[in-house]
Amino acid sequence: AFEQKSIVSGLSGKRLWAAGSKTWFELARQGYWVEGCADGYGLRFLDQVFASPLVNISRPELQILTNAGAAEAWEKEGFQTLSTYETYGGPSPAIVEKVAQADACFWTNFRQYEVCKPFFKKNVLHLCPSGKTADLLAAEPVELFVFPTIKTWLYWRRHKN
Repeated sequence: AFEQKSIVSGLSGKRLWAAGSKTWFELARQGYWVEGCADGYGLRFLDQVFASPLVNISRPELQILTNAGAAEAWEKEGFQTLSTYETYGGPSPAIVEKVAQADACFWTNFRQYEVCKPFFKKNVLHLCPSGKTADLLAAEPVELFVFPTIKTWLYWRRHKN
C-alpha cells in the first residue's frame, strides 16, 4: 500500500498541475499552489500551454501521479511516474450485476474497463473522459464516446430528447 500523506508532503516546492479541478481544490485545501489543470481533457490538452514561454515545462520535468497498474503506459510515453495507489481484485457482485445490465458504461480509468470486460453486453456503449483512458479504450474493439466528465454525459443523457 502507498502512504498518501508522504506523497502529498513530497509535493512541497514543486510546480503542480492537476488532472482535474477536484484534485486542484483538494491540493489547494491542503495549502499547495496548483498552477492549472486539464480538467478532464487529458494531458495532451496542455501540450501548448506547457510549451509556452509563460509556463515552460518540458516532458522530462513532468511526473505523473497515477495508480501502479497505469504507470507503465505513462512511462512508455517518456513520463516519470509515481504510483500513489494500487487497484486490487475485481468488481463486487453488485457491480457485476449492474455492468451486465447496463446499456452504457462510463469508465474513469482503463482498469475499471479491464476488470468489468467479462461482464458487459457486446453492444454496450463505452464512455469516458478524454486523455489516457480514452487513448487506451480507443485501441479496444468497442464503440467509444468521449465526454469531458461523467457529469456532462449524465446531463446529455437527461436532455438528449
